[in-house]
Amino acid sequence: MRKNKKQRKEAKRRRLVNKKLIKKYPWLKPYNVWTGKTWKDYNYETTWADDLPNGWRKAFGDMMFEEIDEVLKRTNTTIYIEQIKEKYGQLRFYCNAHQEIQEIIDDYSKLSENICIVCGKPDVSMLDTGWISPVCKECFEYNQKTNKWAPRDKYEDYIISKDSSMSSERHWRRFTPNGDTQDFSRDISDKAEKIRNRSRV
Repeated sequence: MRKNKKQRKEAKRRRLVNKKLIKKYPWLKPYNVWTGKTWKDYNYETTWADDLPNGWRKAFGDMMFEEIDEVLKRTNTTIYIEQIKEKYGQLRFYCNAHQEIQEIIDDYSKLSENICIVCGKPDVSMLDTGWISPVCKECFEYNQKTNKWAPRDKYEDYIISKDSSMSSERHWRRFTPNGDTQDFSRDISDKAEKIRNRSRV
């Protein structure tokens, strides 16, 4: 399919943006996950960052990439990305990397549960529209008008959980060597507040 002038201009702009991004974070350059080799005909059309939903990329993408990059440089380690996507309304970032990086990814995965996947607005509800995802009321109503979601239903009818605030802590459980379980928690309130402040600008 041939591209019109507007599409060619947008593709050129995207390639320039991606080139700058790859220069800053070389590990976002896509590659064949089976062979580990970079694409021979790579022309900056896409990066791993493009797999992050638009709202989340706008809300915290650069924050997350910066934190990951800082750990990579400090520990002199590498990250092998396998997949980035949304699943059940939460960020999924599959990779082989340093434990500190896994912690960073888990923090943003928890925060993503209450960040609009469309526009990046924080402190929104999780909806079940046939697809479970956090969506703000404005984006829901806009999509109603464009017939992407059922036009006769109210936003409130799709809310799964009444708590729409981003978490200030992340909790998890691990098994100990003797078979018992141990509970852990991590403060993520500073990241949540930074995302809120960015949305107000």
